[in-house]
Amino acid sequence: MRHLSREQLTETQWELVQAAHAASEHAYAPYSQFRVGAAWLADDGSVHAGSNYESASYGLTTCAERTALFQANNLGYRGCFIGLAVIAHAPQAQQPCSPVTPCGACRQLIYEAACLRGQPVEVICANANCDQFIVTDSDELLPWGFGPEQLPPSLP
Repeated sequence: MRHLSREQLTETQWELVQAAHAASEHAYAPYSQFRVGAAWLADDGSVHAGSNYESASYGLTTCAERTALFQANNLGYRGCFIGLAVIAHAPQAQQPCSPVTPCGACRQLIYEAACLRGQPVEVICANANCDQFIVTDSDELLPWGFGPEQLPPSLP
């Protein structure tokens, strides 16, 4: 895990963060006011972004990382992701000064997306001001993840 400044990001990393930031503007977060955006980068250069969507029944809330991944899957993108950027905006009084990392459920899906490609996915976590970043990968976020290779063989 590396803590970086804006100047240390590559242009591709910065563009991915900007796509996540733009997606966070579409978040539906009337209960928590915690708006999150995520953007996945496919190996063909395409970017697939999404935001969180809350429900009054909190268990039905969907994270930005999953929204973007599911949308990309529906477009035929699977097993091709090389990067992910995540950014969160909280109400001003609660604004985190450091980057926010994905939740446990999202870490599992990020890990599985990496397993489908056969390589770790780079994950960039940005703070709301886009001036602090954590750069890590799917293996570091979830070192003992449960991947498709651990599933039992199909029964005849």
